[in-house]
Amino acid sequence: ENLFLAFRTQETGVITRQDFRGVWIDLEFPQTPVVPPTDIGRVVCPVIGMFVKNGLLVPDADGFITKEQTRAVFLARGVPENIANATTDGNFLSEECPMCPERINPFLMNPIRSGDVVPSPEDNPQEHFRSTGIRDTEDGVPRGELLTKAEILCLGDAEEWTHERVLCLADLYDRDPGCGGTASNDVSSDKRPEGCGVCESFTTNPLCRSALQDSIENLFLAFRTQETGVITRQDFRGVWIDLEFPQTPVVPPTDIGRVVCPVIGMFVKNGLLVPDAD
Repeated sequence: ENLFLAFRTQETGVITRQDFRGVWIDLEFPQTPVVPPTDIGRVVCPVIGMFVKNGLLVPDADGFITKEQTRAVFLARGVPENIANATTDGNFLSEECPMCPERINPFLMNPIRSGDVVPSPEDNPQEHFRSTGIRDTEDGVPRGELLTKAEILCLGDAEEWTHERVLCLADLYDRDPGCGGTASNDVSSDKRPEGCGVCESFTTNPLCRSALQDSIENLFLAFRTQETGVITRQDFRGVWIDLEFPQTPVVPPTDIGRVVCPVIGMFVKNGLLVPDAD
């Protein structure tokens, strides 16, 4: 009964014969499409945005997500523990971020307007020191041209993003507005690393290393293809613009048929429930 109630189509209250057989025999979720929030474009963090859009990170009735909830979902989807910890510690109240809130509304993570150089407001989502501006928009429409510029300057004719190339992307936007050329969309002035000048970047001054580099690097490390260590141009654009997970196939355990519970089996097979090393 609980299986049925959890996975029936909400509009009709039923599960089709084909989908029900898929649950029991193939450990496949019913083909009920996830309907993302209409304002999903307002989620400026591509990682949190992917999880919200695809129904894996569900805000509560007031629109909030918690640190524990977010970390658990990241780990279940296979995000390495060190990256899951760093990401949640950097966005929710923690020793690393004492000004961060305990809960976050993922649709309100852009408190600093484009072009402004001001502190992030206390007890609100904290912006990174600098940002690319690709998703930091007031109208919720990603600025694909900023990613295109990075593709031209960092990828050239290549079709794959490597570790070195994603750090090139970060460097393009690692200087304050008004410094000429490409620059940060905005600046959370209270996060400025000591010794980092307004027109300096990590490339020109290592003291400028900030959450801009950390967040982009962690995104890459969490979602690159493990076999090749890269993300394709198409998949990387899908992450930033469409909030879609890279098309890396989930390889289920060879003995998945030994999981007798169809519900747990669906989650294990599809990479959403990952057993530990033991």
